[in-house]
Amino acid sequence: MTTTNHRALDQVAPRLPAPGRVGQATAVEQSRAVAEVHAAIVVAQQCPRNVQSARAAMLDTCSFQGMADRAFYRYSRGKNTITGPSVHLARELARCWGNVQYGVSELRRDDDARQSEMQAWAWDVQTNTRSVLTFVVPHARDTSDGVKALTDMRDIYENNANAGARRLREAIFAILPAWFIEEAKERCNSVLTKGGDVPLAEQVAKAIDEFAGLGVTADQIERKLGRGRSEWTPYDLAQLRVIHRSLRRGEITIGEEFPPVRVTPEEIKGETAPPAPVANAPTPTSEPSAVAADAGSTTSGARASQAKLRELNILFTETGIAAKTGKGSTAANDQARFAWIAEHVGVQVESTKDLTAEQADRALTLLRDAKVQAARARAETTKRIAALFDGLDTPLTAEQRLRDLTTLLGRTITGPADITDAEHAEIEALLTDCKGQTSVWNTAIAAAKAAQPQGEGTR
Repeated sequence: MTTTNHRALDQVAPRLPAPGRVGQATAVEQSRAVAEVHAAIVVAQQCPRNVQSARAAMLDTCSFQGMADRAFYRYSRGKNTITGPSVHLARELARCWGNVQYGVSELRRDDDARQSEMQAWAWDVQTNTRSVLTFVVPHARDTSDGVKALTDMRDIYENNANAGARRLREAIFAILPAWFIEEAKERCNSVLTKGGDVPLAEQVAKAIDEFAGLGVTADQIERKLGRGRSEWTPYDLAQLRVIHRSLRRGEITIGEEFPPVRVTPEEIKGETAPPAPVANAPTPTSEPSAVAADAGSTTSGARASQAKLRELNILFTETGIAAKTGKGSTAANDQARFAWIAEHVGVQVESTKDLTAEQADRALTLLRDAKVQAARARAETTKRIAALFDGLDTPLTAEQRLRDLTTLLGRTITGPADITDAEHAEIEALLTDCKGQTSVWNTAIAAAKAAQPQGEGTR
């Protein structure tokens, strides 16, 4: 290209502004940045990652409850619920994968336009794979009352940091192998499901207590999950832990996750309409009947809702009050329920449907407390049994203990949740009688095995 052409280009496209001189500090910083990038590339080539070691490190860190608890986020958007792996998991996976650099930068802040231009990036130095996301963050926040402008410096900083963290998460996941991310999510889900080997009943009681501290009732949680607490699964509890953490971090609100139930005029007046007059019925008099005068009468007050009655029956079963099975169990369970209601609520009923809302609430409070106390007592018994096992002169491994308990009880035992309260008491008594001697325990297990019918395996 000739000099004339250069001059023509200069006239058409003027040069970009550039500093007249470069200071010493700027020159040093530029040299340092170039040297840092060069050094990172050289180290990555000389010390390439070991995929198997990276995978082992990922599986190990995702096996910890603390990591699993922070591995997922959850928030509501309209009528939908959005959930997925969090930025905390992304950063940890980048560390395990190795030779990865990432960051978030605020390129420019425009206070007049009330927005910030930001950039999130992640770079696999070894493969030279780079993901860069440049985006604009308005200095505003969506609220239930509409968009709210942010003027406080701290609010703007936190708003930018939250937006940057979300983009950084996507940038990191863009350079990591998909199988690596999926295995990490599966391992974290597995840890959340197990709940740290805590009995399921105790996990349920703990979850209810934690949400109560935030002002969320058990009824609200049950409506959210669509079933009573006795039917909650480990996956439900894992979901509740994610919701609880998101509430505490302010990612969602209680109103979004647990919207209030709309009450109809019929429910305010009472769920059931008054019965129609019966033909030839005696004319009411001003004198109250003996039944109506009874202190335990259920003729006044709105009837208990179906949801409360359903939970009441579930708790009767869980607390062992009405847990009989087999022939004649229905009548026996009804008799036990009605006797308990008469003793603790002070009312005679022929059906739980006869209870008023106030009486049902009183019964539910007592039964819930009883269930929590039972779960705590069960947890204490489990700890005592574990201590007795540890005190044997020849300690047994966890696998050996489960194997022996399977033989002792005649069915497959995978953990404390498979053992009833009565069986826990028997196991504790047996271990206490062993007085720390493994030989005595082995003799008891051998006797239990010999007592089993020939050819009968574990169920």
